[in-house]
Amino acid sequence: MNINDQMGGIWAVVLAVKDLDAACSKYEALGFKLLVREHRVAWGIEAAKFDTGGNSMIEILSPREPGNGVSDAVQKFLDRNGEGVYQVAVRVHDIDAVNAHLQQQEGVKVVSEPHPLPSAPEVKAMWISPRSTHGVFLEFISGR
Repeated sequence: MNINDQMGGIWAVVLAVKDLDAACSKYEALGFKLLVREHRVAWGIEAAKFDTGGNSMIEILSPREPGNGVSDAVQKFLDRNGEGVYQVAVRVHDIDAVNAHLQQQEGVKVVSEPHPLPSAPEVKAMWISPRSTHGVFLEFISGR
């Protein structure tokens, strides 16, 4: 199987910020339309999604609850790198096929195998360690 046939484009560019209110104001001033802003309790973060006018979006995350694994990971990123691009999410047609392919690749560390998202159980996601991708936290997502 050609794994590239599974790719469906960029789903989102995800930013990590310290102050979500300030970031939302800035992106709205830049002309982006806020689609949704939500507290993701299961991950301990607050998130905002902005329309990019295509089949992708800009998503902005801010840690909210210390002691939660995802919130702590975002905070660690902010402490180490400052605000900026935290993750790139790629839409795929068959996430299980992508996972099977990646599991066979030397030097690729799958951080989380495909599983339903707490906020959208019809959507499955998986993550690849930034150490495997030259510093980019890479997400594969299907079902949207």
